[in-house]
Amino acid sequence: MITFESSASGGIDLEAIGKIITEKKVSIGVVDHHTLQVERPEEVANQIRAALKHIPAERLMVSSDCGMGREGMSRRHAF
Repeated sequence: MITFESSASGGIDLEAIGKIITEKKVSIGVVDHHTLQVERPEEVANQIRAALKHIPAERLMVSSDCGMGREGMSRRHAF
């Protein structure tokens, strides 16, 4: 599996990722840790739908962006 930070970039590389990576599973970040703004469920769902246009469902995994750009989100915000 190869992981990409798709949330912070707005998913601009999804088409290229889908064309180039055809043999491995692809994990895309759908939660951006660089801001304290919490994504609405509709936003996360839209990011996943956008990825499915280019990456087959059987190879698509979802996660969060890595979060190393922040000190960390508080548990209260994460909840």
